[in-house]
Amino acid sequence: MKKLIFCFLFLVIVLPSSADMLEIKPMTEATNRIFIGSALKMTRIKYESGFMFGISGGWEIDRNLALGLANYRLISNIEMARVDDKPQNLNFSYRGITARYIARKSLGSGYLSINALIGQGKIRYIVGDESKFLVFEPGVEFEFIPVLNLQMGVGVSYRYVRGIELDSLHDNQFREMTALIRLKLVDFSYWFVDGSTECLFLR
Repeated sequence: MKKLIFCFLFLVIVLPSSADMLEIKPMTEATNRIFIGSALKMTRIKYESGFMFGISGGWEIDRNLALGLANYRLISNIEMARVDDKPQNLNFSYRGITARYIARKSLGSGYLSINALIGQGKIRYIVGDESKFLVFEPGVEFEFIPVLNLQMGVGVSYRYVRGIELDSLHDNQFREMTALIRLKLVDFSYWFVDGSTECLFLR
């Protein structure tokens, strides 16, 4: 996990400097627009390193506040048992409502935001044998100023779960720090002018 945090700090320090040197032209700041995106999370599940992939979408209400929905699923193979000499991998996923508040601006190529997810998850590794749980995941993220309508973010969060009751599994095995890389498409109206599609590269 220390390596994940080191990589996050490296991205936060190096990427903003690179964007400044390249003189990337930013978009207008967000105000009343929808977004969709995906994220890759690096975390630990049952004391083993793994990756989770997720999709999200929502509404950026103004320059400071955004609300949305997100769904994350474990994509790494973590073996739990063997049945008929076949591995039974862990199936771990959760989804919920998300909220984001921009805590500070004027950080060069982006800004810091405080975000949180609250919702429900499901865990299983043998068909018909599963457990549901509550999840709360607060975090902090550095969001780069969008280029065209593509925005990148890097961040860390802490996943808190409660209610896992499945064989020898328990909550503490799934309460972990997480590092993530996120890509979002924002402001779809950016591609349209007066109701007609116009390629930005041809302007």
